[in-house]
Parts: sequence; C-alpha cells; structure tokens
Amino acid sequence: MTTIPYLFARALFKRRRELTPDVLKKMASVSVDDPYFKVDYANYQRYELATDWPSVFTHPCYLQMASLPMQFALIMHKSSPFKALGLVHIHNQITQQPSLVQGQPFSLKVAFGKVYSHKKGVAFEVVVTAGQGGKCVYEAIGTYLERRAKFQSEYLPACEHLPLIDDNEKKPRRTLKDKHFSTNAGRHYASISGDYNPIHLSAISAKLFGFKRAIAHGMFSMACGLSIEEEMLDFRHPDEPIVVKCDFFKAILLPSMVKVQSGPLRMDRLIFMSQTLDAEENYLVIQYYRGEAARLHRGL
Repeated sequence: MTTIPYLFARALFKRRRELTPDVLKKMASVSVDDPYFKVDYANYQRYELATDWPSVFTHPCYLQMASLPMQFALIMHKSSPFKALGLVHIHNQITQQPSLVQGQPFSLKVAFGKVYSHKKGVAFEVVVTAGQGGKCVYEAIGTYLERRAKFQSEYLPACEHLPLIDDNEKKPRRTLKDKHFSTNAGRHYASISGDYNPIHLSAISAKLFGFKRAIAHGMFSMACGLSIEEEMLDFRHPDEPIVVKCDFFKAILLPSMVKVQSGPLRMDRLIFMSQTLDAEENYLVIQYYRGEAARLHRGL
C-alpha cells in the first residue's frame, strides 16, 4: 500500500472538484481493501498508553485509527472530489462486536458513505468495516467537513441529522476528572496514528486552515473520553456489542485542560468533554452504549 508520507506530499497538490452527479456516482464505487490486515501490537501498546485505556478488550476507536492510511488513500483517489488536508471531524459512530479477536487477521474495507450539503461546506462519510470468519465484527463511520465558501448543491441532501446528540442537555452530570492535552499532543498522536494533518501539528500550520492554535485529533479526544468512562464503569468483559456515537462541537486547542463529565446511569451513558471554566460549552459529547452495562443498570 502507498505510504502515508507519499500521500501527504501528493495531498498538497490535490484540488477539490465540483460535486456533480457523475462525480458522486464514480466516488461511490471506490473502495480500499486489505483482505489480510493484522494489528501491529507495538503500535497498539503505544495507543493504549497514549489514551490510558484500562480494559482488556480492544479499544473501540483503535481499528478506525489503524485504518487511517487506507482512509487517506481513499480520499486521495483520483475519483474522490475532496482534499485530504484541513478536513474537520464532526461526527463519529462505532459498533464493535464481542467476537472481535485482535490476534487474528481482519478483512478491512474503507469506502465512502453518504455526502451532505453543510452550512460550512460539504460533509461526507468514510465507512470502515472489518470482518473475521466471514462476519462483520467492526463498523466505524466518520463524518468529515470540507469547508467550501458559498457552497450550494441541488444534488445533495442537507446535513440536518447532525448533531445527533443534544449537547445542551441539562440533566445532572458527575465530574469524572480533568484531562490535560499538552502542546505536543497532536504530534505525539500523529506519530502513532499517521494522521499528520497540519491542523494538529503546530500553531503555524494550523493558522493556515483558520485555527488559532493546533487542535487535538477528534479521534484522540474521543478515545481519551471513553477510556476515562471505562475506568469508572470497570466493565471489562463485554458479551454484547459496544456502540459509540460522538458529536464534535468545538475544537480542543492545544494545550488545554478539559473537564470530563458523565450523565446519569441509564440505558446508555453520555460523556461530556468541556472547558474547565465553562462546563456548559462542550467540545464533544459521546453516547456510549454497552449491552452488559445496560443490563446491570436495569438490575437484570
């Protein structure tokens, strides 16, 4: 597979294209496949340390991160109308089956999903699926925003289903802990994930894309929030699917101290990551559903 540094070099010269029906049709037929993907254990150990993951089962965000070279190759495909640099992660959802076995190879596939007209440009989905033994054991859908000034398209539906989670929910919250994102958090996570998007690396490169300072990777902040919640729940042996949904409302500028709070016990959990001085303004909100946890909450 083409290497990440080569793809990033190409990305500097890739131009976005008009979203005509013909372009959308060709884009929908593109995929990047790896029929024998194996987890790099050294890389996974670095990932666990970086995200403080406390559990024995695979972090639900990991396979999506590990597939990043394939996602990047997809966006850089000649039939893709999007630019890879400067994309903003606005939503993510993951379903991980309990039958997933990290020590066995996966059939991994990355493809485009739905495309929407967004008030700030174009939103599009990248779908990652992993199979083992002929069954789907993992699916992740990341929604990314490509900013396009004065963009309008009669061919695309409006992105009205996002945000999926109400970030202004006023139900009681319990503070779990404060999470510090250091100045070099973006560069450190990039060394693990391969995501060297300039908006994460330095203030100088981030300003080229309209940010005051470098910002934390969306998948990194989401993974850290899940790790903190998992540490508090201590449900280490799931026997039902893990379902995670996350809306990204505001970029976490580096460095930052972030307050992590949890909503009330119920069928699912809401995890709020917000400014320490203003807990009402959320960076992101995660909806975390665990089959095992839901049964315990109901007293079954």
